[in-house]
Amino acid sequence: MALRDDGTLWAWGSDSYALGQYIPYPYYPGQIGTDTDWVYIEGGNSNSYAIKSNGTLWACGWNPYGQVGNGTIENQFAFVQIGTSTNWQIVSAGINFTAGLKADGTIWTWGKNEYGQLGDGTYVNKNAPIQVGTDTDWVFLATTNESCVAKKTDGSIWSWGRNNSGQLGIGSGVNKTTPTKIGNLNDWKTLFGGGESVFAIKNNDTVWEWGSNNNGQLGIGNTVNKSSPVQFGTATNWKSFSLGAGCVLALKNDNTLWGWGYNYEGQLGNGTNGGSSVLSPVQSTTDTNWLTVTVAYYFGAGLKSDNTGWCWGRGDERQLGDGNNIDVNHPIQVSCTDLNVTTTDFANLITLYPNPTKSLLTIQNNSGQPIDSVTITDITGKKIMRQNASTINVENLQQGIYFIEVASGQNVYREKIIKE
Repeated sequence: MALRDDGTLWAWGSDSYALGQYIPYPYYPGQIGTDTDWVYIEGGNSNSYAIKSNGTLWACGWNPYGQVGNGTIENQFAFVQIGTSTNWQIVSAGINFTAGLKADGTIWTWGKNEYGQLGDGTYVNKNAPIQVGTDTDWVFLATTNESCVAKKTDGSIWSWGRNNSGQLGIGSGVNKTTPTKIGNLNDWKTLFGGGESVFAIKNNDTVWEWGSNNNGQLGIGNTVNKSSPVQFGTATNWKSFSLGAGCVLALKNDNTLWGWGYNYEGQLGNGTNGGSSVLSPVQSTTDTNWLTVTVAYYFGAGLKSDNTGWCWGRGDERQLGDGNNIDVNHPIQVSCTDLNVTTTDFANLITLYPNPTKSLLTIQNNSGQPIDSVTITDITGKKIMRQNASTINVENLQQGIYFIEVASGQNVYREKIIKE
């Protein structure tokens, strides 16, 4: 599933209830519905979740454990709204359960609860969102297959759920049904979860990791699991990580793409497949214009700075979007010209960079008119800041998706930005 710049949703591959409409095995990307106000998407295990610009949450897919979250256990072939809240910011899906973060700093979970992954102190499944504790200082979360890890405003990180591979990072293999702090340090910047492993970046930009390493997905040259955080090399130029089934795809600050771990279907995108797992980071391509990357069940997908979409890896269910059902061990462009259409005229007249950004956002004005004002709002429409400078400091904003409006002459240009 993909989110286009114009706020529309597109999907392809095996339906498995999760494409938002029942069209078995679409060969190429197809639009889901006609709405143009989607701002965030998340794929799960035969489920899909999406947030609209008004902060409402929508979901569809397989639902025997209540993982859709609409109060039933009936499968949903089309997107349905989850509750009435209008302040959803982030959603992360594991296997048959989901966790979400609201703008008020609360975490909510629903779905299967076999290992305590819902964090409510029980093992009872829930078919609608329930709050995890009463804390209101959560700022970020991620899920592994059957556990959660989350960060608080004080820089501490916490985990709960299944711990068979040490993915909770607490130094043991004991499951936890409520949030448990990882270590004693409060210097964590962000985190990434998937499979049964976790990667996290500290404020000094060093990377730490823990959990399953059976396919070398921790990238440390061996296949030994880690139940406590261990440092991932010494480099401090890693930007993001996406964790899948026994493998990792990652981006560096120079926008290069790297991969390691399980590679039987070519999901690392480095031109090879099969054989032994890759135990240390290997650069996937020589390109230096990758913006985002994600790895799903044995296949990867990425977006480049020219707004082109690319896929690679397992293709038996046409998940690569190229009309075929064969594996491909290197990135191929998604066969849909619509995917590189940007918001009308914005890219030609107003240029934003870097986007995503950690601190400074520069506005390059090519419109021939002076910039009158710049307004940034969150996904609920709340105004965050307003000024008329061409360089905006967003360092103090929380990680997430925002909208920027640039008023110049008689025109207002609107674009989505991502704060890392």
